[in-house]
Amino acid sequence: MEKNYTDKELELVFEKILKMYKSSYSPKENPKVFLLGGQPGAGKTGLENMINAKDEYISISGDDFREYHPKFKEINLEHGREASKYTQQWCGAITEKLIEALGKEKYNLIIEGTLRTAELPIKEATRFKKLGYEVGLNVVAVKGEKSRLGTIQRYEEMIKQGKTPRMTPKEHHDLVVNSIGDNLETIYNSKLFDEIKLFDRENNLLYSYKETPDVSPKDILEKEFSRKWEKEEIEEYNERWDNLIKTMENRKASIEEISKVIIEKEENL
Repeated sequence: MEKNYTDKELELVFEKILKMYKSSYSPKENPKVFLLGGQPGAGKTGLENMINAKDEYISISGDDFREYHPKFKEINLEHGREASKYTQQWCGAITEKLIEALGKEKYNLIIEGTLRTAELPIKEATRFKKLGYEVGLNVVAVKGEKSRLGTIQRYEEMIKQGKTPRMTPKEHHDLVVNSIGDNLETIYNSKLFDEIKLFDRENNLLYSYKETPDVSPKDILEKEFSRKWEKEEIEEYNERWDNLIKTMENRKASIEEISKVIIEKEENL
């Protein structure tokens, strides 16, 4: 996709964000970095909040930088639900520059990703190891049906809060769900990470590499993906869909929008 910003615009925003982070945090003698993984809608924000309960880490998520794009409003007006595609390059560039600058100065970091590929986490782990970091990977292991619903709920919540909503395309979500297990296996076999942990959506620990180094996290993830639903889970899942549809009706969403959600609900139940 063609670049829709200038290098100067990028540099100005990067310097502004970097200055903001540096004014609130300090470099560390023994720095740590956590890479967060999990498909869109899995609940990585909850995991990040748990890790960063004492606010000791700079949290870097590309999505946070979309609104800094110089043409953010125009892109959203023109492309609506598809707008995130047109700010992705910008978000990636800002994220990379921040990671490079803050990593060299040894700030504690949390970097959010999806594990769509194994190459990127391995590249980051290699980079941070060379800089003297302790490197951890924390992954949210959540059934794909729940996380897909989570992406739609997040979209509606952003509308409710008056923010510019961001919809994750279903095909992108499903691609990550289908590839995350194999990617975890590749990362596990690389032996680059000091620790790999898997959590459920409620932040309960499901797996620790340090505790069970001979067990692959892929096995635990696939067990979570394929296990039988609990009765209470099904009830809660149903309730989340019903609440979502009520929220859409209350904001007077179009019949077409609501119909699509109802169809998807029926397909998943």
